Amino acid sequence: MQIEMQYVDNVAEKLNLSRDEILRESLKFYLEKIIREIKTDIFKIRTKYGVLSIEDLKRNTKKVKLKKKIRGRNSKNLITWNSKRRTGKRTGTV
Repeated sequence: MQIEMQYVDNVAEKLNLSRDEILRESLKFYLEKIIREIKTDIFKIRTKYGVLSIEDLKRNTKKVKLKKKIRGRNSKNLITWNSKRRTGKRTGTV
């Protein structure tokens, strides 16, 4: 910790700023960087799923789950129907 503070003091002296100013600006820069990364992630998610808000994302996620559930039921029925067609027994469900 002591070495890092000496480094901060050296930088502050060369830039003619106080230690507190250097630390404050460093923290500000770091937090702005993190916020930019988060905004980039949000943009990627919005683009990938075609949504504008978290509420849209939740609605779309529920719709996709419902579609998969329905599609899963239909595919089971289709498999049953196809297997019965192959055996000649036409009592399958649609």
